[in-house]
Amino acid sequence: EPSDEFNKVFRSKGDYSQRAKLCQDICLENDILKVAFDDKGNVSSIFDKRTGREVLEKPSRSIIIDENEHDTWSHGKNHFNKEIGEFELISIEKLESNVIRETVKVCLSYGKSELTQYYTLHKGESFVRVKAKLNWNEKHKMLKFAFPIKTDAPTSLYEIPFGTLERPCNGEEEPALNWAMVGDNGNGLAVLNDSKYSYSANGNEIALTGIRSPIYCDHGLKRSTESNYTDQGICEFTYALMPATTKDVASVTKRALQLNTPLTAIMENHHNGTLPTTYQGIAINQENIVLSAFKKAEDGDGFVIRAYECAGKAVSCEINCMKLGCFSVDFTPFEAKTLRIQNGKIKEVLFTEYDLND
Repeated sequence: EPSDEFNKVFRSKGDYSQRAKLCQDICLENDILKVAFDDKGNVSSIFDKRTGREVLEKPSRSIIIDENEHDTWSHGKNHFNKEIGEFELISIEKLESNVIRETVKVCLSYGKSELTQYYTLHKGESFVRVKAKLNWNEKHKMLKFAFPIKTDAPTSLYEIPFGTLERPCNGEEEPALNWAMVGDNGNGLAVLNDSKYSYSANGNEIALTGIRSPIYCDHGLKRSTESNYTDQGICEFTYALMPATTKDVASVTKRALQLNTPLTAIMENHHNGTLPTTYQGIAINQENIVLSAFKKAEDGDGFVIRAYECAGKAVSCEINCMKLGCFSVDFTPFEAKTLRIQNGKIKEVLFTEYDLND
């Protein structure tokens, strides 16, 4: 529930100076980033202390798009740009502020829908996690989270399987895996996601598609009041805002993987153990080499590693598998390799784990 201080300011009539000040006084900050909010509950500033640069040109927006003219699959329509409104602020408050993390809770509404977002900045992290809880009850509408970036020469990059793809910043809806970004080689913003794989980049603005609600199996020919609509009701998802440039693909890729594979905590009672308090099973000494699989070979003889180069740069790396051995492997740009470890030796094999010459 909104605090007494919030109610006193926001329920009063006309005093927007107090409302703006209350929002501006609420921020997230660690030794890397400082994030501020405006009187609409939008992110108004992401300041990167490492570069001394402001990432955003203007505040973010939670935009409502009218897609009444689209069918379920949006056949023949590549743009979702008919803006008809934005979510409006209900409340904003600082929930946590300690040595581990800071969290700001923002509650918004539009029509019959409500959106609550928890912005969290951990100590030492270079990205802001946003946990969204959405009660969506709109029809033929789409929700986009839009972020205008401070850049005069925007480039958009999208993660694809084992690499990235640059696309024009023309506003078209495009797919991506764990992240997409808009920026240049000096400033930019990557938007990471855990379950939302559609973006658009229009000029210097990147937008993550949060939800859309067409009719099930609708070709736009005949619609009924009894039709069922997609994605109605409550849903939860997480995305993250990471200041990054087009030179930071490797670090963005790894942070996105971290967002999608959080640590699993298992409760256990106290007992003596044989393992050290910290442990690393595999170590790779180059940031742009990503481990995508480690498993026992299908025939039971040895182990298989699958890794790829994610930033478009040729590199030689060491893959240290601890007790299995430490191996030197060369990668060309965006190359994916399947490697088999047997008797302390490593060799490249086919994806099927057969020898290259078989």
